[in-house]
Amino acid sequence: MDQPQGQQALNKTTASVLVWGFRVSAALLVLGLVVSAIQGEELHTSLESIPDLMGEIADGNGSGLVGLAILVMMATPIASTLS
Repeated sequence: MDQPQGQQALNKTTASVLVWGFRVSAALLVLGLVVSAIQGEELHTSLESIPDLMGEIADGNGSGLVGLAILVMMATPIASTLS
């Protein structure tokens, strides 16, 4: 049974948000791990507050990028639901 055109467009948009959210999150995670390894810094065991996280990213700390990757990963399904 064919889906209505509007439903197909919604499914395509939802799938696109999920795919790109995963890609961005994975790229941030890999980048953060590489930066942390190069700098020899330890990663946090818990997620910092958003202002602290942004400060770490501005300072060039890999743990800030890893934290941002986690936030993007958590926000992706929410964003796909809202799309």
